[in-house]
Amino acid sequence: MAQIHNQEIVNRLCQLPSSIEQIDWLYRKAYYRKRKDVNFLIVCNLLANILNSEISTDEEKMLAFVILSERFDKMTKDAEYCHQNFILVGDFEQALLTYRMTHPEWPTLTPSTIFGT
Repeated sequence: MAQIHNQEIVNRLCQLPSSIEQIDWLYRKAYYRKRKDVNFLIVCNLLANILNSEISTDEEKMLAFVILSERFDKMTKDAEYCHQNFILVGDFEQALLTYRMTHPEWPTLTPSTIFGT
């Protein structure tokens, strides 16, 4: 159930005007555009950019934080994947840490605390 809800949130975040522009650019220019995990990496990139955005709402940022955190945890469980994607993993980690430091009032954000699952 949480996976379905997360996908709905990801779809919503990907439909933001700024996200559509980024998706277009990443599909054309990103060095990983021909890899089989391109969609996963593009969404992670979008989520990180939402966290760093000055135009994204607090709700969008909170949702991006939770979903990127889950994806980051998934990535870091595979040492080889982290090694192959160390620049992206570092960027995602930095976005999460920066956002976390600016929002200490949220001690633990998980899908169940946000989505009530």
